[in-house]
Amino acid sequence: MLGSVFLGVALAVGATAATGTDPADALLGLSLEQLGQVEVTATSRRASRLADTPASIYVIHGEQIRAFGIRTLPEALRLAPNLHVAQINAAGYAVTARGMKTSLSNKMLVLVDGRPIYTPLFAGVLWDMQDVAIADIDRIEVVSGPGAAAWGANAVNGVINIVTRPVRESLGGYVAGWAGDEGRGIEAGHTVRAGAEGAVRLYGKRREMDATSTASGQPIADTWAQDQAGFRGDWAAGDSELRVQGDVFRARAAERAFGALRAEGHNLTVRWTHRTAPEAQWLVQGYVDQVHRTDPLVIDDRMRIASLEAVRTLQTGAHRLTWGAGYRHARDESSRGLLARLQPDRRDLAWAHLFVQDEIALTPRLVTQLGVRLDSNVYTGVEVLPTLRLAYTSDAGSLMWAAASRAVRSPSRFDRDFFFPATEPYFIRGGPDFRSETAQVVELGYRAQPFDWLSVSFAGFHHWYDYLRGGRPAPEGGVNVSNGATARTWGGEAWATARITSTWEVAAGVLELRQHRQYRPGFSGAATLTDQGNDPEHQAILRMTRRMGAHHQLSAFARHVSALPAPRVPGYVQLDARWSYRPTDGFELGVGARNLLDEQHAEIEPANGLAQSVFGRSAFVDVRMDW
Repeated sequence: MLGSVFLGVALAVGATAATGTDPADALLGLSLEQLGQVEVTATSRRASRLADTPASIYVIHGEQIRAFGIRTLPEALRLAPNLHVAQINAAGYAVTARGMKTSLSNKMLVLVDGRPIYTPLFAGVLWDMQDVAIADIDRIEVVSGPGAAAWGANAVNGVINIVTRPVRESLGGYVAGWAGDEGRGIEAGHTVRAGAEGAVRLYGKRREMDATSTASGQPIADTWAQDQAGFRGDWAAGDSELRVQGDVFRARAAERAFGALRAEGHNLTVRWTHRTAPEAQWLVQGYVDQVHRTDPLVIDDRMRIASLEAVRTLQTGAHRLTWGAGYRHARDESSRGLLARLQPDRRDLAWAHLFVQDEIALTPRLVTQLGVRLDSNVYTGVEVLPTLRLAYTSDAGSLMWAAASRAVRSPSRFDRDFFFPATEPYFIRGGPDFRSETAQVVELGYRAQPFDWLSVSFAGFHHWYDYLRGGRPAPEGGVNVSNGATARTWGGEAWATARITSTWEVAAGVLELRQHRQYRPGFSGAATLTDQGNDPEHQAILRMTRRMGAHHQLSAFARHVSALPAPRVPGYVQLDARWSYRPTDGFELGVGARNLLDEQHAEIEPANGLAQSVFGRSAFVDVRMDW
């Protein structure tokens, strides 16, 4: 049915005249210096210019996402050279920065317009069910390195901040569809004015991902179908602005012998800002989020979250202050699956925090940032999360920076309450004394634009981890989850963007990572489900966007990922490409291909013992109409 809808959309838009803005023109029309002026908020929670930010941060622009025909958030994150993205199955992904990767990665904080989307169930993100309207993405800020002093626990190895466009910038409507060897989808949205100073945007989408297969060609029952709809309304009145947004979704995987995985949920966020001076404002945000995920193999879980936070920013002399406080409550109710259970079945969780940051201009060129956050949780009490950053801007405008930080990954229900199998005797028992995993981190970085046509960024890092998850033999048999491991990771990341001509942009990035982990005497990795730290040592990307004449554009994206050590997954080199044709301002047709360089490759070993998916060459077409 969706295929016929897609065909109908294509025929309709082919016969329709419309107006719009070419996304390639919007991005290629900006100089590299102008791109450096983009304001980001993922590092300090206040807007600052990308060029002045003392952190390893990369910005993916919405125009880049759409130029490559990307359909999901994890695929968009592949464009960031400071991330490792591995596809698990038709819809599942593992996303990490600076190591410690598993298919249940738990050291990244991910936000959508300021709302965290990680689950307290295992302190990670279930990427299969996380979606937004791709057309509404303004940018994705990707910070590698700790952000705990600003965002709290779980911002250990990085922060991903997905920012959607202000509603008043998207007046009008669009409809877009795609179909190919891997699946099909359709998305539509419309924005209207709501009063003199307001606007409301609505969207709806459906995504269907086809089943993958094993290396031997055996089909895997991992199809995924998801419907989602949402809205965002922005209103302004004098020095105040109000934003209200929400989403609702329902997803279902393939029917298997033990049942089908299903998920549904909804969220609502209200955000109020009031500017009291040119460099001072109040921000108050609250949200509610509910997700019900039924996995007959593991557990049936319903998570309800409510959160309220206030943040104050102001400037007094040489000091730029940011401080805030917040409270979050979650109620989790679960029932056991075939293989696992949580005990107790129901638990109330609560978190509170207080943070303050001060950016001090020591000289016109030397700035220091001091910050500390106090995080409280029901498991371990109060955690202290400090950071110190120094930034020096040279006469030529280049930025040199250094940072030292402490971050923690606080316990989740999978650490304290998880039992495997679902009935006794248990092989894995949740650890009632499991404490927070900790990280001490130092970083050095450099960012510059040595020529009008070239921008570069470098960062080196060293992380020391302690109290990592491990297993200790239990008297009753099996293992108890405990803090039984330490680790070190170190390496460097670098990227550059070259504007060869006004119509031709090339970007490249490399990531080098080394790590060493060891278990304390009497501990093992038996309780980790999958070993933390199964990361590639080398990673490189190269992408190109070339506008050819008034109507054509070619985008290509190559990536190299070295082998994963344990369990071993061979390395690979791949190439994606998309050609687009835009005969009028409001109509675009695209043809693309993924994984052009080989028939199949795997990217990660699943955590749950299911079959390993491989991914090979595929083709797709897409079409879009704007009005």
